[in-house]
Amino acid sequence: MASISNKKKLGFLTRLLDNTTAEERYRIALEQIILAEKLGYDNAWIAQHHFDRDEGGLPSPFVFLAAAGQATQNITLGTAVITLSFENPLRVIEDATVLNLMHNQRLELGLGSGATDATFTGFGLCAENRRDIFTDHFTRFQEILDNKQQLYPVPDKLSQKTWLATFSTQGAALAGAAGYGLMLSRTQPRVKGSEQSLTEMQHRIIDHYLAALPVGAEPRIMVSRTVLVVDENSEGQQWLNDFIRQFEQKYADPASQNYYALNEFTTLKDAYYGTPEQVKVLLAEDSVLERATHIAFQSHTIEPDYKVSNRSLELLMQHVVKDLGWKG
Repeated sequence: MASISNKKKLGFLTRLLDNTTAEERYRIALEQIILAEKLGYDNAWIAQHHFDRDEGGLPSPFVFLAAAGQATQNITLGTAVITLSFENPLRVIEDATVLNLMHNQRLELGLGSGATDATFTGFGLCAENRRDIFTDHFTRFQEILDNKQQLYPVPDKLSQKTWLATFSTQGAALAGAAGYGLMLSRTQPRVKGSEQSLTEMQHRIIDHYLAALPVGAEPRIMVSRTVLVVDENSEGQQWLNDFIRQFEQKYADPASQNYYALNEFTTLKDAYYGTPEQVKVLLAEDSVLERATHIAFQSHTIEPDYKVSNRSLELLMQHVVKDLGWKG
């Protein structure tokens, strides 16, 4: 089994959730990707969401990434993720192939199955059938890539740039057996009363992924984390302090919360925030990151003003990741 280097591919991930118009969300995200490239990040990841502006702001990732490719030169452009359950697998492969050709093979294609029940309803689908729907589409996706010579243009090496996002060991084994990359979220759903930590759950998922990888295949493990770094005694730190105070007041008694509030509480407890020195300690203690080949930083679900998020990207690159040995 191939060993995983301490050097990491570092990325920035956005769900395009700024509290403004759709047009402004797209402008901000594009400027953030340009900034990330200037700062030396390797990857820019964007999420796909439909219908609900509070879930995410981008239903059409290939359109957006085509524009991002025109505005950048080297940074890879990834989907984290396209929800394959709502897509025609053939069209996903065709769009990915064209985007790759237009932008020097810089696409990383992350796929996933999950979405809210309301999104399935919006597409005229039954949420109770989500597993079968995804399985059908994922199987078709693989069949098309296995017979890629039928297509024009041919999707050369696309399978080596495909990732599967999952919360489960079964999904991890599926990604590994296909030779795809594994994508892990900033948090994991918890059953009420469960005491399993995020790292415990994700180590098990990684174990199943590595066990299923074909002999000789290089592991690709992308781990996302909510991270917000602020300058000490700055307006950003004041904003973060206010956010933490409101969070602690809202969830003074987590046991009394309903499922959705409890999930938000858990997600925010899994986040890392503070000054560069504070965040450096928190990241160093996250043993899952040691096994990652790629790390993606996002500000969701904290969601500060984009200027605070941009400053966090700068502080991470300038004062955190090099000290952790992740960047040369």
